[in-house]
Amino acid sequence: MESVQVLVAAVEQEAAVLPRKMHLQTGAIVCNQCRFGANSVRYSGADSVTWGDFSARGVGRNRNEALRRAEADIVLFADQDLTYADGYEKIVREAFERLPRADVIIFDLTYPEGGRKPIRQIRRLGILGCMRFGAARVGARLASLREKHITFSTDFGGGTKYGSGEDSLFFRDCLREGLRIYAYPAVIGHLRPEPSSWFTGYNEKYFFDKGVLWSQLFPHGGWAYGLAHCLKQRKRYGDFGWLPAWRAVCRGLRQGKRGL
Repeated sequence: MESVQVLVAAVEQEAAVLPRKMHLQTGAIVCNQCRFGANSVRYSGADSVTWGDFSARGVGRNRNEALRRAEADIVLFADQDLTYADGYEKIVREAFERLPRADVIIFDLTYPEGGRKPIRQIRRLGILGCMRFGAARVGARLASLREKHITFSTDFGGGTKYGSGEDSLFFRDCLREGLRIYAYPAVIGHLRPEPSSWFTGYNEKYFFDKGVLWSQLFPHGGWAYGLAHCLKQRKRYGDFGWLPAWRAVCRGLRQGKRGL
């Protein structure tokens, strides 16, 4: 029977509180970004949870710290605002048994505000299919990630220079290395409402950062994807119209071409 381990990215959390709040039912590694230096401790709950406090910043660096320490056959990436469903371990195991060729499986979550489209069926995904999902939905075979040296970007995501996108770049790297990614229609948890660590509104920085990200995801077509996105989503931008958004995206695309 394959083992399952949760890899949690956290900020300023407490070892005696977070594992219960997340309803962890398997072993886990929590990498907690805080003001103190590295100081690993052990929390005893239903299963062992290894806790590490780190002064370094950035969600990608945080996930990589946990990934280096992982020991299970299957790892689940999580954030501190996720509460796991009862029996998630069984759901994850059964999914990988049902899809033996899968290296990465994206599961469903429920959201406090609703409105997110659920996964309706099992399907294999390419990069465009992956981009609407975050890393907190992801289960992966640890051996596959290590064989292909897959890690998370330390330039993108909360706590870094560019506000988001580390999960999309993770999917890109998996696909480039020939790993197989599937969507799977099973709910493994619920996201609790918490303030975003990076989103401050549809503003100049948001669109600039998106341009930089799209330059990395689509080296030869980032401009087309960016323009389509600005036009399609223009009703969401409020006072920040689609044309200023597109100009900021273009500046980000040029920056990405010059280098991060």
